[in-house]
Amino acid sequence: MAQVTFDCPHCHSKNMTTTVTGFVVVPYEAITAQQIAPFAVGFGACSGCWSPIGFRFTSTEHKEWSEHVRFADYFQRAAKAEHNITAGFIRAKVVHTPNTNATVPDHLPPTVEKAFKSAERNYVAEDGEDAAAMLYRRAIDIAIREKHPEIKGNLALRIEKLVGLGLLPPSMKSWSDQIRLIGNGGAHEPEGVTKEELKPMRGFTEAFLRYFITIPFEVALARGEIDERGMPVQQNSPTVSG
Repeated sequence: MAQVTFDCPHCHSKNMTTTVTGFVVVPYEAITAQQIAPFAVGFGACSGCWSPIGFRFTSTEHKEWSEHVRFADYFQRAAKAEHNITAGFIRAKVVHTPNTNATVPDHLPPTVEKAFKSAERNYVAEDGEDAAAMLYRRAIDIAIREKHPEIKGNLALRIEKLVGLGLLPPSMKSWSDQIRLIGNGGAHEPEGVTKEELKPMRGFTEAFLRYFITIPFEVALARGEIDERGMPVQQNSPTVSG
């Protein structure tokens, strides 16, 4: 069987190679009904993390739906040969599955949770680095604006002010200083972000939300100051005897 080289969407290892252990050419009826380019799906595994990998295979020479028969014949011969399947006309694209295991900090406001979850989805998506960076920044930005709208300035400055007020540990300030995506003059849409730059941004955002929202919520809940919805608990005034 043929091999294919890819970047793993699970462990993010680069230039991994797997054997195409199974494949299906999409039926002629499905292709002609939509009048799309013929394609096949195939399967393999990453030898770095042993996660399953799905592929969508197309051809640079068979781009019309009417070429389905020729594509099917060419692809099946290519998939069964002992070579890299993309050595000829076949091109392979990893099919990304939804990230259902994202670790989302507890007790986030809906707007913050939405931004963070969107960032996580883009983190694992192909070419999603720029969007993920913007959304991680947005999650932090919204969290600060909702809890402390009086704190102004760019993102790096507001984090510094939160540390000064004792609302974040000093280590968060030191950490943020090392992340270009935070200290970039407050740009809302950073461009040209690499996966290596995005990894510390992702870790910082999750840690920030836990320090800034999750932990204070849990402490207030344990003290009986708020209920499970985050609403203030009415404290009974002490009875004064006359």
